[in-house]
Amino acid sequence: MHAGNLLAAIEAIEAIDAGVTTVVDRSHGLQTVDDADADAAVDARRSVPGRFVLAYGNIQQPPAEWSTAPEFRDFVRRCGTDDDMLGLQLAFDVTGDPAFPERPAFEAARELGPAVTTHAGVWGATGDDGIKLMHDHGFMTPGTVYVHAASLSADSYHRIAATGGSVSVSTESEQSAGQGYPPTWALRAPLAGVLPAAQPVRPCRVPGPARRLDNPYTYTEYRSSSTHGG
Repeated sequence: MHAGNLLAAIEAIEAIDAGVTTVVDRSHGLQTVDDADADAAVDARRSVPGRFVLAYGNIQQPPAEWSTAPEFRDFVRRCGTDDDMLGLQLAFDVTGDPAFPERPAFEAARELGPAVTTHAGVWGATGDDGIKLMHDHGFMTPGTVYVHAASLSADSYHRIAATGGSVSVSTESEQSAGQGYPPTWALRAPLAGVLPAAQPVRPCRVPGPARRLDNPYTYTEYRSSSTHGG
């Protein structure tokens, strides 16, 4: 775990030349907080000069379980939330289950301090129901990051905008992994009110950072031209 994160952190430095100031590591496969997983990831990030955010998640367990575990709470306290060079987020998704089983995870994030990053609007996985549940229960906050947001309705985009949330766009991933059309054209539309952020994804899947950062806006111009007959 340490070696993999160290290599990824070193490679992420190339993004600085493309104007990237902070790299988010969405580690949603962390199953323990000991040296084998989470602590190793933190140590690797801190050994490389750069600003990183560790988005901690465990897809092998419901978020209500791992986010409320005593060992995870201890991990958050060890990491702290006031390090300018290494931030922490909670990474989990909202399925749209009316019972809202993710509520304890949101409450844990609110209590402990880290913001939430969540895959939203991923075709066939998460959608408008999850956004509505978050909004109805008061968990859409200015610090929340909605990853991809590629298949949401205008109503969901307005809810994100009204609560000050951010959308993380990764066109290479969205178009090649079947997650939906990159939403930059919808986010920048009149009344949408959401400013998208370009999200470079792992170099082994897509081209270099400069091209990745340019793609969301290239796609937006293409979509706008197609819509208006340009």
